[in-house]
Amino acid sequence: MFDERDPDLIDLNPNHNSLRKVVIWRFIVTLISTVIAYFFLNEITSSLALVLVEAVIVTIVHYVFEELWESKYGGKNESSRGD
Repeated sequence: MFDERDPDLIDLNPNHNSLRKVVIWRFIVTLISTVIAYFFLNEITSSLALVLVEAVIVTIVHYVFEELWESKYGGKNESSRGD
């Protein structure tokens, strides 16, 4: 019972290289976005607020994109479809 996997559950393995890579990449992108926002706004609080809103929106859009992609291609790499 406990060893059965729910296919709808996302497997978040903290030792997995992909997860580590994504977390590091999001940190880098957030840092760069904050610097750019600060350059234009010249105010750290507004810059952080803007970056936070952007990060939430981009994360939601990315999730929706992944779900749509999964429903269309079934998790297969587009190049391996044989078209």
